[in-house]
Amino acid sequence: MGTTHHTIKPGEVLTATAAGVMGAAQQVESGAVTTIQPGYAAVFGPFLLARSYRVTDATVATSEAAAATSFGGMFSTKAGAPTTAVAATATVNPAGDDNGLIYTARVYGTAGNSITVTYTDPGAASQALAISVSGARITASLATNSSSVITSTAADVKTAIEAHNAANALVSIAIMTADTGVADDGSGTVTAMAEAALATGAGDGIGVALPGALCIDTTNGKVYRNRGTQVAPVWELSLSAATATNDSAAAAEIGEYKSASVAEGSAISLTTDVAANVTSLSLTAGEWDVEGIVGYNAGATTSITRLAQSISATSATMGALGNASSLAVAALVPGATDDNLLPTPKVRISIAATTTIYLVTIGTFTVSTLAAYGFLRARRVR
Repeated sequence: MGTTHHTIKPGEVLTATAAGVMGAAQQVESGAVTTIQPGYAAVFGPFLLARSYRVTDATVATSEAAAATSFGGMFSTKAGAPTTAVAATATVNPAGDDNGLIYTARVYGTAGNSITVTYTDPGAASQALAISVSGARITASLATNSSSVITSTAADVKTAIEAHNAANALVSIAIMTADTGVADDGSGTVTAMAEAALATGAGDGIGVALPGALCIDTTNGKVYRNRGTQVAPVWELSLSAATATNDSAAAAEIGEYKSASVAEGSAISLTTDVAANVTSLSLTAGEWDVEGIVGYNAGATTSITRLAQSISATSATMGALGNASSLAVAALVPGATDDNLLPTPKVRISIAATTTIYLVTIGTFTVSTLAAYGFLRARRVR
């Protein structure tokens, strides 16, 4: 599908004919009307299966599609994985106390980086505060008194922009509480300020993406789910197509595999009845199946009565029942040439943040020495 452009006047009433039209959070049936403000997403196409567009200009807006396909705010496709969207911001903080404002783009993603804010001195007496918008450029012409001195406060500018439909559709505003002064209420008078551009907006805009919405990466068939909100989508991999070759699942994908090992030649010396780590893995948030195997290398005359091994989230600490296995015998002397290899159970590890998981062992032995080596592996379930 080639790139299509639609010319839209922000604020005008649009009539949906053969194509459905969906605004920021509403669905409009054929023949109905809706008002689209700058910065909002709109979807055009028959039966609401269409391309997503964003209105960006205050007079005549032309915008390329933000996503290849969209359906009712719940489904979209895109060439490439969507990323977590971040809104662009800018802090306008003139000299003085209690007069700083923080501007945040209402549209999440790189589109917000085109928004600018300027404070101007009208250079005349007894002027009222006036807000104007040209494209994505917001200008506040500040109020003056009879002596041509600027009288607008930060709170005045905030109120005026919020009352201006086109400007309010582009940004939200917060009073800067970290400003100098103690009031933190925007009561300080502002000054003329050069154009300040919003920055650090990042991520892919998918038009209207409701919580739980899905996006398919058309390059590989992977499905992503929005676990954030409509205004702040957070995309996570939900489903990955089966592989047709001997490659590995990428980090954070279902099927991701990790392993760690300690070779027999680097076996860790044990102290009788003292738990010790054999090896460990750092696992990221999610659900994992984890299992390991421990090899025991005894001295020629070592007498063993117990060997135990477990999966544990606590260093040098045996895991709970269900995470461990053990072997109890009557004075076993295996000799230096015969190693015991004992596996742990497969353990479900469900974690909300990156966590280190340990392969832990403990042995009861006398006479001579005992050392342990092993292998630990984990596969992401979801």
